[in-house]
Amino acid sequence: YHVDYAPHTDIIQVWHACGAFKTVGLERLGKPGAPAFDTRVHKCYTAMCVSSQLAAAHYAEAFGIEEHKIMPLGVPRTDIFFDENYKKKVIPEVLASFPQIKGAKEVIMYAPTFRGVNARTASFPMDMIDFEGIGAYLKAHQSIMLIKMHPFVRESLPIPDEFKDVIIDASSFREINDMLFVTDLLITDYSSVIYEFSLFRKPMLFYAFDRMKY
Repeated sequence: YHVDYAPHTDIIQVWHACGAFKTVGLERLGKPGAPAFDTRVHKCYTAMCVSSQLAAAHYAEAFGIEEHKIMPLGVPRTDIFFDENYKKKVIPEVLASFPQIKGAKEVIMYAPTFRGVNARTASFPMDMIDFEGIGAYLKAHQSIMLIKMHPFVRESLPIPDEFKDVIIDASSFREINDMLFVTDLLITDYSSVIYEFSLFRKPMLFYAFDRMKY
């Protein structure tokens, strides 16, 4: 955003989120975490890919760019879900990273988003995770839970030792989309991962314990 580009240079934004259901950027003017009105952030884009025309107006407002620059072509990062060769390649890689899930009857992934304004203030209330209750359920049902914290959250998961064989901290695994291939049930809150996982047509649960505050 600090670069002055030469005329006729194309700056194409390939955004990570598949939908628009939270206010971001300039949509948040007057609210915590909003950028300054005269910021250069995002405004340099000459084109941007989004999931659908319904999202175009929101991103145009959020990034302070003209709506005609928003291209409803779909989000390239979801192409992998329709690529059988990628699927055959990535599932063994995920299983190798988490060998505990190979014999599990069900793989549950808990992937909440962060709390706070930005990366500097990001956190998660770990006391809202009932490790004992979850661990007892998983052992009784021969299941595994992968917990994938948002990359902004640096705090380690306080998983009790007696449940580390069934509750796995997967936060350091880079690509959450790869993990979706082996997930049977997703638990989340306000994360845009719901759009990617919906393509699998598998169940989701929403643990939104702080919805009104959020």
